[in-house]
Amino acid sequence: VIEQDPAYTATFVLPDLVSEEMDMEELEKAGVNTEHVERLNSVRTGHAIIQVIPKGQNSIIISGGANRELTKEYIDRVLDALTPDDMLLLQNETNLIAYTIDSAAARGIPVAMNVAPIDENVGSYPLQKLRWLVVNEIEGAGLAGGKTFEETMGNLAAAYPGVGIVLTLGSEGVHFRDGGRDIRMGCAKVPKVVDTTAAGDTFLGYFLAGILQKLDPAAALEIGRAHV
Repeated sequence: VIEQDPAYTATFVLPDLVSEEMDMEELEKAGVNTEHVERLNSVRTGHAIIQVIPKGQNSIIISGGANRELTKEYIDRVLDALTPDDMLLLQNETNLIAYTIDSAAARGIPVAMNVAPIDENVGSYPLQKLRWLVVNEIEGAGLAGGKTFEETMGNLAAAYPGVGIVLTLGSEGVHFRDGGRDIRMGCAKVPKVVDTTAAGDTFLGYFLAGILQKLDPAAALEIGRAHV
């Protein structure tokens, strides 16, 4: 069991939206601090349309909405509330990603980034300033090339030295590399896959919580795998 200080979520949302209010209530019930969530009057809350096939795989269409209206002033205000003992988790669903990474790095705040959904802008981000880079096979190959996941991992490690790489492999598990540590871990098996939506997010959340608890990376990976 991981005991962890409350997570903070920071973004913009549309006020008076029923689903947004319900989401906020659920987050707060789960112990997530929402004090940095701000309301906009002009742009709808970001959302996703998720399509799932019978085998459990999904296709996701994202509408960025208010998530892509962040300002430098807002980002600085949130970062000023963090310390180097915290960790900033980013996903490629907001604007000003490069500015956020640079600003966090300047403050000594470790940054983990899941590059999904990958687009043409990701390669221009200062990914070398990350502490953790999280990609799946397609995203990793898109960033660094490679015909196999082993080749992709080697290319990523060479392109971003000093950055811990978490390469998720779907039903094949995960490949981890950080400095001299190289860990290959299979996926937990289930009788039937119903829906893979948020499986990677769940894994990543538990993995990073373990890292923040100073667990060995292998133990943090195992906890993440067990909760997917």
